Amino acid sequence: GWKRWAILRHFWLRGLLLILLQFLLENLAWSLSPGGWGVTVYVGVLCALGGTMILASFLLGLEVRAILGVTAVLLLLTQLLVPDQALWNQLPGGIGARLLLWPGGDARVWSNYPVLPWLPLVTLGLAFGRLLQTSPQKAWRAALWSGLAFLALFFLLRWFNAPGNIRSATGPGWIPFFNLVKYPPSLTFLLLTMGVNLLLLWAFSRAGKSAQRLLNPLVVFGRVPLFFYLLHLFLYAALGYLLAPSGTSIPAMLPVWLLGLLILYPSCLWYGRFKAARPPDSLWRFF
Repeated sequence: GWKRWAILRHFWLRGLLLILLQFLLENLAWSLSPGGWGVTVYVGVLCALGGTMILASFLLGLEVRAILGVTAVLLLLTQLLVPDQALWNQLPGGIGARLLLWPGGDARVWSNYPVLPWLPLVTLGLAFGRLLQTSPQKAWRAALWSGLAFLALFFLLRWFNAPGNIRSATGPGWIPFFNLVKYPPSLTFLLLTMGVNLLLLWAFSRAGKSAQRLLNPLVVFGRVPLFFYLLHLFLYAALGYLLAPSGTSIPAMLPVWLLGLLILYPSCLWYGRFKAARPPDSLWRFF
C-alpha cells in the first residue's frame, strides 16, 4: 500500500544505512585482523550493496522484461570494461573508477567492491522478486531452468576458456577450473554462484514439511541477514584470538565455525522476533 515515493525513500534510506555501517562497524571489525590493517578507508561489500540498492530503485517502475533487458546490458557492458588481468597494475582512473568499475587503490582508499559490476545481480533480483510477487510457481520454475542454464553456460565458457574468464582455467587438477575471479566478478563467477543459488531456491521451494523443519535454523539466520553479518565479524574475530591466535587449518577451523553458529543462533532468533514486532517503516527492520 506504499506510494512510489515511500518505496524509493525506503530503498535510499536502506542503501545509505548500509554504506554508513561499512565505515562505522564493518571496517572496525576488519581492523581486528591479527595481520593488521593498512588501509585508511576501505570500500567493501556493504558499500556495494548500498550503492546498488539506491541505483536499482530507479528501475522499480519497469516491467520484468525491461528489467531483464537492463540486466543483460549492464552485465555485457561491465564485463567488456574489465581489462586483461596483465594490465591491472596499470588501470586508468582515480577513485571514481575504483568505486564504479574495478577494484584497487592505495593505502588511503581501497575498493574491493566497485558498484557497477555487482548491479546486474541486484536488477536480476529485482526482476525475480517481481515475478515471485505475481506468480510464485512461475518464479520457482524460472529459478530451476535459469539455474541449469547458468551452470551449463559456466561449464561451456570455462571448458573452452572463452571470454568471460578473467583467470585461465588451465592447470593441474580441478582447482584451477573453479578458481574464479570475484574482484571484480567475472562472468563465470556470476554464472556459477547464481546457478547454484537459483537451484537451491528451487529445491527449498519443493521441500516438504519435514525438510522445512530441518531448514528452520537457516530461516532464523536469513530473517536477520545484516544483524547476523555484522555480529559474526566480531564474534569470529574474538574466537580467532581465543582459540587460534597463531592461525589454523581449514579442518580445524570447521568446529570453530560451528561453535560460532551455535552462539549466534539465539541472538538471531531473539532479534528476528524483535524485528517482526516493529512497524514496516522502522529502521530496525533494515537489519
